[in-house]
Amino acid sequence: MTADSPPKSAELPPMTAELTWIGGLGFTATDAAGFSIPLNSEGVGVTPAEAVLMGVGGCMGIDVVSILKKQRQEVASLSVSLSATRNPVPPKFFTGITMLFTITGEGLNPDKVQRAIDLSWGTYCSALHSIRPDVTWDIGFKIAG
Repeated sequence: MTADSPPKSAELPPMTAELTWIGGLGFTATDAAGFSIPLNSEGVGVTPAEAVLMGVGGCMGIDVVSILKKQRQEVASLSVSLSATRNPVPPKFFTGITMLFTITGEGLNPDKVQRAIDLSWGTYCSALHSIRPDVTWDIGFKIAG
């Protein structure tokens, strides 16, 4: 930091991962805690693009559950269904992502569910905010049961 630069908020430590080639087009991706997922584009594991899509769903799912609990909503279950369209030629980036949250719980307030989704989408989900800004989003929810 220089004398004329604004103070930085506390910085996060760098995120790390290690990928090990396992042959063909396959890798084992391992995070800093030792958790692993297989990555492969030959139908024998999750493709890297699928991992990104799942990461967005997981990130928003974690946020929504956390926010609903803070709102004192009784969440019994939550699932997220995702689909994505991609650019037809390389780079095959996402052009649209559709998400549907299905939530069960006693006395869930639809306004609070929508607020939790909005906060995740607009503020908290770092995985979502790592996606290209020109992606079109269609995010909905249903309260089941």
